[in-house]
Amino acid sequence: MRIFFWLFGLVVVLATVLVAVANREPVIFSLKPFPYEMTVPLYAVVFVSVFLGIVLGWAGARLSALGRRRRMVAEPRTTEAVPTR
Repeated sequence: MRIFFWLFGLVVVLATVLVAVANREPVIFSLKPFPYEMTVPLYAVVFVSVFLGIVLGWAGARLSALGRRRRMVAEPRTTEAVPTR
């Protein structure tokens, strides 16, 4: 199983390098309500967007699991064995 983890990681790193090499053109990045603009390489915009998506997805999953964890802690555990036939 560990070899699959490392192979997957190698594929992700290789894809990342290929995206960075193929998308070096500068683009103007601006958030319209704000008056600021930045000229950055396209791969930086893509990588930051993916990173933010991963972090926000992780945070959403953690917040979702928080309610379930609270309910599990609040419920008493039963130690009695369930009779079987």
